[in-house]
Amino acid sequence: MPAKARLKKRRKYFIKKRFQTNFFIRFAILLILESFLIAGLFMYLSSGTLTTGYSGSQLTIERTSEFFSSTFLIIALIVGVIVALAGMLTFMLLSHRLAGPLYRFERSLENISRGDLTYRIKLRSADQLTDLQESLNKFTENMERQIIAMKVDVSESLRLFSKKEDPQSLKYLEERLNKLKEGMESFKTSSIEKG
Repeated sequence: MPAKARLKKRRKYFIKKRFQTNFFIRFAILLILESFLIAGLFMYLSSGTLTTGYSGSQLTIERTSEFFSSTFLIIALIVGVIVALAGMLTFMLLSHRLAGPLYRFERSLENISRGDLTYRIKLRSADQLTDLQESLNKFTENMERQIIAMKVDVSESLRLFSKKEDPQSLKYLEERLNKLKEGMESFKTSSIEKG
């Protein structure tokens, strides 16, 4: 792949900060709820049971929920922190594959909306939404072709209009203007101007 065609490695992983922060907060809340659910389920299922164990050389008999509560809480805390850190790292690495393309789409559509129909959206191969990229690029290419055809028709019509004395030029001018009108009518718009 040529050096110019390659995209630089993304340096910022928090591109769409609001989107990524909200997503991460929801992910963290889900992990906390999951921990409480596991703890509550364990306490409920072990509520009517007894457990025996040794504390040093002394045999103790306690309710299962009380016997394992401190050990269970420590294990849940350690696992929760490890899973949260691993989830955060995974989320950060994967979310930029979605947030990056969204950011790039916003910037690209701003250029296109200003009339730059030569602009094409370029995503990294690992990014998501490549199908949308291809569709938008095809749309822009199609629009560019249609606008070029209309520009040619307008230029040719203006050239012919300057030779309005020639009846053959007027006939050709009428054909060019009808072709231009057909091209313009191929666009579906929300309102139709009458004039």
